[in-house]
Amino acid sequence: MLRSKRGSSACTATIALLFLLVTTGYTAEMPDTDWLAYFGTDEDNITEYRITLISPFGPQQFIQRQKPKGIIEFAGMRYRELVIVHDSGPFANQISKTFTRVSQDGLYERNEDGNEVMLVPRPLVHGQIWKNGDDIYKFEGIEDFETFNATILDCAKITLQSENADENHKATELMDIKYYERGKGLIYKSGTNGQFSITKILSVYAARTDKP
Repeated sequence: MLRSKRGSSACTATIALLFLLVTTGYTAEMPDTDWLAYFGTDEDNITEYRITLISPFGPQQFIQRQKPKGIIEFAGMRYRELVIVHDSGPFANQISKTFTRVSQDGLYERNEDGNEVMLVPRPLVHGQIWKNGDDIYKFEGIEDFETFNATILDCAKITLQSENADENHKATELMDIKYYERGKGLIYKSGTNGQFSITKILSVYAARTDKP
């Protein structure tokens, strides 16, 4: 009888552990409240990033600020407008804008040509893949992100690959890696843009570049 109880207790503990691993790792569908915490954040404050740009002319670093400008409507859909400015570097005299919206089926960004790109589908499942043209997105899962100043626990990682086809075969090239922090949204992005390699990280997590 004792043997049976011990065996039953061990079995119950194993099941509980497996359940914990599955639910915390999002091998199943991410709960919608968590999805909103990662991707549906709607901050009213200015967000500051440190940009590192590697070009044929050498590395450059500068600050990017995203300033929320409220809600704007296009074709009957409401978007959150952000104005983006830089304190120096090649974009210092340029002002750009982004337009994003959260819907029941995902997080979208509106391009300048009026077309939308789905940044993150909703709901979301570990390992899920979605496409925009030749761009292939993948939810890699939840993992810790190491920064200079801290270890950010339980970040959502999304990668972007570009699919290039020629007469003989198809090849994919890794273009972007993004980390989203729960409650803050995007905190890190690293990828390529033409001849440039660009890293973008929240300033509070970036390494100091000035001399102490």
